[in-house]
Amino acid sequence: MRQYSFCTLTTGERLDKLLVHLFPTLSRSFIQELIAQEKVLVNKKAVLAHTIPRKKDLIEIVIPSLQKTGIVPADIPLDILYEDKDLIILNKQAGIVVHPSDNGGHVSDSIVNALLYHRPSDFSLKGTNRPGIVHRLDKDTSGVLLIAKHEQAMRYMTEQWQNRTVFKEYKALVTGRITPQTGIIEAPVGRSLQNRKEMAIRIGKGGRYAQTDYQVEQYYHQSSLLSVHIPTGRTHQIRVHFKSIGHPVLLDQTYGNAKWNDIFRTKYGLQRQFLHAYKLRFIHPMHKKQMEVIAPLAFDLQVVLQKLSEED
Repeated sequence: MRQYSFCTLTTGERLDKLLVHLFPTLSRSFIQELIAQEKVLVNKKAVLAHTIPRKKDLIEIVIPSLQKTGIVPADIPLDILYEDKDLIILNKQAGIVVHPSDNGGHVSDSIVNALLYHRPSDFSLKGTNRPGIVHRLDKDTSGVLLIAKHEQAMRYMTEQWQNRTVFKEYKALVTGRITPQTGIIEAPVGRSLQNRKEMAIRIGKGGRYAQTDYQVEQYYHQSSLLSVHIPTGRTHQIRVHFKSIGHPVLLDQTYGNAKWNDIFRTKYGLQRQFLHAYKLRFIHPMHKKQMEVIAPLAFDLQVVLQKLSEED
């Protein structure tokens, strides 16, 4: 396990939110669970998640060891785009989650399990089910995924994500002929009030600013291939934004159009959402030089585009 003790420098923020900012590899729900289990103390006393620490309050937190989470190494193939002593960058395959969930799910079939199998001695980050995970991709999204190997790299890369200095480009196939050919979608995204497992456009309380920039690369039969850049990175942002303007991502099982999903599944062989993290551009955490890593479009998605091109 890992133990941390520190005094607060500022005030006005809830304890759980404060700890999320200090420990970006831990989710808010996981931190709330630690607080409920009295693994977080303020001035030696158990408190509630909504407690607002005062300036110079002593906060102590105990994070369970990785072994106690039940996470085990798994022989899952990794497509490595780049690797050094600080980072490993993968071309994530579709159909696999990035890390186990805080409620005990996917403890043996995630990217983290694969990393523990293929690189067991490379990661100094322990005591969490998300060792080194700087950002995430949805289960059915393929493409560039960056992982930090140690605390210094983790903190530097996390700061870049928080400061929105990382350039993130995706390829997406959406329904319909989207116009204009270049556009910007600005709409706050937050947890859906109807289904807590989904995200939605949320105006006012509960919504967080989100921006999605797109450019049409090619029009196909009742669909548009897009290059998508997201300055922000909200959960399900791309999928929610394109649904909101009537052009959902094809084969999106949560936000997509069932009719067009069926057509593209049966006619073109598309079996999962057409969303691929194509490019990351960032500053390396140690030598401080700009890097750009590209993941070629996944083969299953290339096949679909080939079939669409032959039809046109």
